[in-house]
Amino acid sequence: MWQAFTLLRALAAMAHTFTLTPHASPFSTSSQSMFGLPELDDVICLQLTRHDLAQCAQVNRMWHTAVTPYLWGDLSCLEISSDTQRMAFRTLVYEDYLHEKRQSKEHGAEEPPSSQLPSLSALTKYIPWIQVLPDPENLFRPSPHNTIQPQLTKESKETTEKMLQLHLVDRCRSARLSYYRLYYDSYGLDHLDEAITASILPRVRHLSVQANYHINVGELHQLRRLLNHCSTKLESLTIDFEYHYNNAWFCRLPGDNREIRFNDRFKDEGESLETLEPKEWSSLKELALSLSECTDAPQPSQFWSWLFGQCGQADRLDVSRIRQGTGVAVAQLALDHMPNLVHITLGRDSGNGWDYPLRDEEVAALLGGSRKGWTTIRLRSNTGFRGLSLGELNRHFSTLEAFEVGVNYKYVFLRKEHLERVLSSCPKLHTFADNDERTLFDAGHKSFRNREFIDRDLESGLYRPWACEPSLKVLKIQILDIPSKTMGPFGGMQESYPGQGREIQELVYGRLARMTNLETLWLGRKPYRKMASRSGGKLPYCLEMSLESGLHKLSTLKNLEELNVTCLAVRIGVEEVQWMVENWPRLRVIYGLDGNSSSEKKAVEWLKEHRPGIKLSR
Repeated sequence: MWQAFTLLRALAAMAHTFTLTPHASPFSTSSQSMFGLPELDDVICLQLTRHDLAQCAQVNRMWHTAVTPYLWGDLSCLEISSDTQRMAFRTLVYEDYLHEKRQSKEHGAEEPPSSQLPSLSALTKYIPWIQVLPDPENLFRPSPHNTIQPQLTKESKETTEKMLQLHLVDRCRSARLSYYRLYYDSYGLDHLDEAITASILPRVRHLSVQANYHINVGELHQLRRLLNHCSTKLESLTIDFEYHYNNAWFCRLPGDNREIRFNDRFKDEGESLETLEPKEWSSLKELALSLSECTDAPQPSQFWSWLFGQCGQADRLDVSRIRQGTGVAVAQLALDHMPNLVHITLGRDSGNGWDYPLRDEEVAALLGGSRKGWTTIRLRSNTGFRGLSLGELNRHFSTLEAFEVGVNYKYVFLRKEHLERVLSSCPKLHTFADNDERTLFDAGHKSFRNREFIDRDLESGLYRPWACEPSLKVLKIQILDIPSKTMGPFGGMQESYPGQGREIQELVYGRLARMTNLETLWLGRKPYRKMASRSGGKLPYCLEMSLESGLHKLSTLKNLEELNVTCLAVRIGVEEVQWMVENWPRLRVIYGLDGNSSSEKKAVEWLKEHRPGIKLSR
């Protein structure tokens, strides 16, 4: 208790330094306040964790009254909480459900006297404060580790998770849901409960529609009817399902002039939908598509035209998979209906050799789907990037602000000279991240070649100016082809003459030094990941990051906050870290300084003693 009180006193003293403007607080509607000002409660309580808020609520009655709205306002944190916390809340909902059920029976049999009003459930007093509900599917999913579920089942075998979902949503009528997954199993759309659809979809802010079976055109009409329940405040939509091209209800094959036939129910639904008044999701910012491969059948145009028309205000498009030959159609729909698109993500978070790739022609077509020009382009796994895509990418150099290349497995066509073109040609670029971790498996083939990165004019010997030099803030690349005195056991480049390695390093430092606004510089592997190189240890042929190799040239990076040298064979000692803290005054974290060598160990000890505020992470 004393720790919570001390924490709040410190926060209150700090909050008094702010200029407080009277406003209607979304939480503090009570007349009681911890510090006499609801605005001050907002400044403090919105920065505390749920655990700290729970402690504050136990200090005294006044604090309990003031903190309760903040403690119960956003319950989405329960989605990732422990089973104990989730089941405790489930118990509250279950008891409230039984309480309401008993009340209904009593009122149906005989109205109770006014002097004998039924008592309120424990959940009732918290309902007015609940503004954001957790995903009901994650909240009520049974856990094999809890002991509460069997006890509840014995009391009422008829109670299902679906009943509790509906009960919670109906009780919290003013609350919204942060996320919900509309999942279609092999029973089809007819298996869905219309009550859940009508109660939950109007509350959802982030909706995911998934199917594990082949959906047909008739069912797309029914899906359109369901999506019409969504509120105009929907913020993101994910469509993830499969098609079956060998389905008579789906479409006709090329050259087939037969009429598409549906059963009467699907036909009536399709016609009735045409009479529905369209309502655009005015708050929607992101549309994500993941559609399985199909060889012959074209996409049903009616449903997709309607869907893209609903997403007219979106500025983000995420396409992980689409059917072959449909990239042009998707891009055209985006151009016709989504004029605000400026962010695009292509490919999947992870992929395998069997996964369907986005081909070069598909990527090129999708890159042509922005009227304003892309400001953010993210390429993830299995994204083909060849001549057509590069030609389309050139059209967005003037607007591009962030370019990220993720891990690719089988389809890797983006070469380092192409990445160098992005760096040298984009005047607004502030983030450049090459996260292809295979560059650390084979340094000779996938890393930046030093000549491409140094990029000097052959006649004058001066660096060619790069358009991104004054704007770049985040740079994550691998430069691993630095020549060494001797050839290592796993290959590499050997010096052609003594001192060549140090000479090239100074030139690389010189190029980095021109990026004077850098805040993040990652030259090594992603932190917190195990080493997977064939050598089983640190990778050689990299920048040494030592003063002798030319580190002093980076004194221009006064804004640098993060340095990453994970899994690299650097030569950082006490002199180097002393130089870093002196020349990089904003430095707050160094990744990869693990103290394995004697020099690194001394450097780590010096930082812990003299600069404990700098975080060291392996």
